[in-house]
Amino acid sequence: MIIYFIRHGQTDYNLKSLIQGNNDIPLNETGLKQAEETRDLLLSKGITYERIYCSPLDRALTTCEIVSGKKRDSFIIDKRLEEINVGDLAHTSMLVDDPYTIDFIKHPDRFVPHPGAESYQDMIDRVGSFLDDLKREQPAEKILVACHRGPIQSVVMNLDKSIPLKEFRRITIPNASCLEVELKDGVYKVTNLYKNDNNILQDESLFF
Repeated sequence: MIIYFIRHGQTDYNLKSLIQGNNDIPLNETGLKQAEETRDLLLSKGITYERIYCSPLDRALTTCEIVSGKKRDSFIIDKRLEEINVGDLAHTSMLVDDPYTIDFIKHPDRFVPHPGAESYQDMIDRVGSFLDDLKREQPAEKILVACHRGPIQSVVMNLDKSIPLKEFRRITIPNASCLEVELKDGVYKVTNLYKNDNNILQDESLFF
């Protein structure tokens, strides 16, 4: 089995460094273009999909429609693929000096969510549950999974248990990039990262 985990294209919140979490923020014009570029990139490599999973949030659904060429009513919607629930941090700036925000952005291992929000480990665990369920699908399938940066980072954390939680945010997944993961003999392995020319990986990236 090969799974293609695609992060949604850019939103205005991404552009303005605002925290969106699992709130339903749409793609902006750049995000729509990024999704089209990723579609063209994957088509040029002959990549097709026999099953499609998607986060219920519109930015992932729209990205998935563009990349797959299919309508969202054909997707398997799974809430475990949503971005992290940030609670009262939603719609606030990532750039403030508030200690709670600083822990959320810079210290995933120290971040203690307010009631109603999730910890990073909560998200890693629910994505791990999704990965466990995928192992029961047909082994020869190619699967598209459209979601968000946090869940794809969580995929990597589930695959490589040696990465400490404090390094979570150094796993760099640009907007509209695609993480290719192979499942063979019950073991997942990252095999590629497809990205647009405009989506440059940060120099301090831990994983790629």
